[in-house]
Amino acid sequence: MPETAPATVSDAAIRAWEQALDVIERDLAEIRATGRTDDVTWSPPSDLGPLPESLARRARSLLWEQQQVAVELERALVDAAHQLNAIRVIPAGSAPKTPIYLDTTG
Repeated sequence: MPETAPATVSDAAIRAWEQALDVIERDLAEIRATGRTDDVTWSPPSDLGPLPESLARRARSLLWEQQQVAVELERALVDAAHQLNAIRVIPAGSAPKTPIYLDTTG
């Protein structure tokens, strides 16, 4: 978490931090909606300066949400790996040559 700035911060600095936090929020919403992270490569701008105290709560909240999303993505990767491993143990050509069920209702 970046260090926080004293209470007297310029409006321009606050707006710059708000814009940076907006980007993080949009990225998190995109990841939650799609599960995709390929287009998300965020790094903090070097010219922001200390985090304004007035935005510290929002920044902490976004940090917590980023951590939760990271945990969710890790779980999804583990689940996908388990499913792939389950598929790999099925012998090739194990399906019967002729159908064994007949759909009479469909």
